Amino acid sequence: MADKTITLAGAPIDYRDVGSGPVVVFVHGVYVGAALWDDVVDKLSATHRCIVPTWPLGAHAHEMPPGTDLSVAATARRLPELLEKLDLTSATIVANDSGGGITLTALATGDPGLARIGPLVIPHC
Repeated sequence: MADKTITLAGAPIDYRDVGSGPVVVFVHGVYVGAALWDDVVDKLSATHRCIVPTWPLGAHAHEMPPGTDLSVAATARRLPELLEKLDLTSATIVANDSGGGITLTALATGDPGLARIGPLVIPHC
């Protein structure tokens, strides 16, 4: 369940923000949501701040405003925007499945917000 909602590139994004310590941001793949990470976040949030968005990739709860770009490129642009709006620095990004591709696409944009990324973990893509 989401704690908060933030608007990124015109899309309302639900996210959990739990724990404290070094920041970890999660990027799931298509047709799943933040709940994919629940078991990991339950353990990791004892020592880390976990930011767990449900990206608009098919399992999101909000109806998107008309004209909202839901392409991979738009979703990739939302990652550095999230880091900037939440003022996160040295964030570890954990991405799996097509979320790995989205993260790599974000890295290819050259967005200045990408300087906020620390380690990158792509366990299964």
